[in-house]
Amino acid sequence: MQNIKVIIKVKTRGTKKAQARVRVLIVAFLKGKIGTQQKASELYGITLNAVQKFWRAYKLEGSRGIAPKKNVVYVVVRKSMVNNHLK
Repeated sequence: MQNIKVIIKVKTRGTKKAQARVRVLIVAFLKGKIGTQQKASELYGITLNAVQKFWRAYKLEGSRGIAPKKNVVYVVVRKSMVNNHLK
């Protein structure tokens, strides 16, 4: 019987703080022209698409583009709903 080695790579997302730190490191890496987007994705263990997304957001909005977003739920209240409730 052959010996077969299986390597399983488990990828965890980390905390929001850790994710934000990775985004800042990636932008610094690319802004300082230390390497390519491909190298950044390999170095920080995320997909090339994610690196491109972070870089695009940084170029469009600056540091606000890579800042953690607040999860907010918006509720739409129609005037008719309020009027029906008050009757």
